[in-house]
Amino acid sequence: MTRICIDVDGGTTTPQPTVRTYETLVGDGSQVDYLIDHNLNSQSVFVNAYDANTGDVLGDYSLTLVNANRLRIHFDTIPAFNSVKVQVVAVIPVPMP
Repeated sequence: MTRICIDVDGGTTTPQPTVRTYETLVGDGSQVDYLIDHNLNSQSVFVNAYDANTGDVLGDYSLTLVNANRLRIHFDTIPAFNSVKVQVVAVIPVPMP
């Protein structure tokens, strides 16, 4: 069994994973599909879409990971101009020694 210990007081000397983020506004009032070039070099990403005005999390979209730097987001309804904030988060693991 592999065990992992994390030092929470900040005194660890082991390398930590890197968290990288990308945010953009989408919506043009006529399309439901948008390509997002996040350039995070990872297909292990978390993606959230928010109403840019209220901050409410949206649930009416689907995602396709095109490659390690691009994704496609599809909305069930046409978003208004710059009405959706898309946040992409990648956790870049530390290479094993």
